Amino acid sequence: MFFFIAGVEPTIRRTLQSNIGTCQVPYCGNTVHLVEVANTFKLLFVPIWSFAPKQLVYCNTCRYLGTQTEFSDQQWAASRITQYSIRGPCQACGTPIQRDWCFCPNCGRDMDLAMPDLS
Repeated sequence: MFFFIAGVEPTIRRTLQSNIGTCQVPYCGNTVHLVEVANTFKLLFVPIWSFAPKQLVYCNTCRYLGTQTEFSDQQWAASRITQYSIRGPCQACGTPIQRDWCFCPNCGRDMDLAMPDLS
């Protein structure tokens, strides 16, 4: 019986520029870096050949990996979402609360009791 274990996976080769912005993934907010990523062919888990390098934005914390265009679009979308979907800060701990949340994700306070809708 013969097993052939091989595959191709993206591998970060080097960091081109550090701290180019803030990660827009919800609850992450850490810095992102511009990195060079190449597809690497591996045979029996040993890297054999790297090909098709490209520049991508990468977050070490949440492992977000995307193009610079996607990152710029996410920054714009995040600013719009923040502008229109925040109900206000939690009165107990100050965490920003979205309109559709019933409880504070930080302290667990019931938002329907803490912030009655006056409309």
